[in-house]
Amino acid sequence: LAVIMITVFGLVFATQLQMALMPEMEAPMAMVVCYYNGANPSDIEELVTRPLESAIMSVPGVDSISSTSADSVAQIQVTYVEGTDLDIAATKLREQFDRTVLPDDAMDPVIVNMNISELMPTAMIALMGDDLAQLQVLAEDTVAPALERIDGVAQVSVSGGVEQQIAV
Repeated sequence: LAVIMITVFGLVFATQLQMALMPEMEAPMAMVVCYYNGANPSDIEELVTRPLESAIMSVPGVDSISSTSADSVAQIQVTYVEGTDLDIAATKLREQFDRTVLPDDAMDPVIVNMNISELMPTAMIALMGDDLAQLQVLAEDTVAPALERIDGVAQVSVSGGVEQQIAV
């Protein structure tokens, strides 16, 4: 009886499974960039990055943040929990940034929303052979233009190969 039940349930659920070559993945993120011309990295961290991080962490739906402070610029990568609406999250971020006190010379923070699933390549094609320069010419002159002509293809990029450099 147990074997029959397992077989029946297995068949029922196996017919209802959905399979996809590229499953829909959601990884909502945002990049916040703020420029403060003439400031060194320690000043950027103290005067810009930390206040912005505090404002970001008070926004609901934020999973984690990662920041980089460099000469004249602060970059903060914000990762949201799955299912977060990026437009609403950006609005809430902007509201928090309006309440944050930054130096007078600092520009307003710029928020760039992105979903990592939209940035993933749909297909990757590799060419193999003995002459790397010849393969690169083939990829750039034949394969890439043929792929670009396909309906729905937004971009084709060729990477690897041989690049000619002249050192002066």
